[in-house]
Amino acid sequence: MPKGPRKTILVLEDDPLVMAIFQQVLRSRGFEIHTAASAKEALEKFTRNRQKIDVLIADVAIPDSSGLYVALTCCIASPSLGIVVTSGSASSAWTENERRQFEALPADRVALLPKPFSPSQLLDVVDRLTSEAGRNPA
Repeated sequence: MPKGPRKTILVLEDDPLVMAIFQQVLRSRGFEIHTAASAKEALEKFTRNRQKIDVLIADVAIPDSSGLYVALTCCIASPSLGIVVTSGSASSAWTENERRQFEALPADRVALLPKPFSPSQLLDVVDRLTSEAGRNPA
């Protein structure tokens, strides 16, 4: 992780096992982590902590909404936010609405991370996005 202020990540994931992996891998790199298991919880935590969240990691398929909807909402409120979209389904299996939402995200600050992924793939993507966020403050 680049030197400087500690970076903060909000993780939206409804699978407890996958969430535990996110927490273990990201904390091992020194990131501060906020977690949410639903869109409502993620949006509430983002609203309370918007000034300090550098990256949102959002699973596409969550029970009460779409991680893509959360990503779009957060991106509008915080234009420099880095976004990692995770999915256990190929993007070709997404709904038309999910594809439109993904395409509406800023291409220079979004990464798609298909599940399953390795810890090094996750860290590479997050490191890239947090480095870019540091160069382009809001």
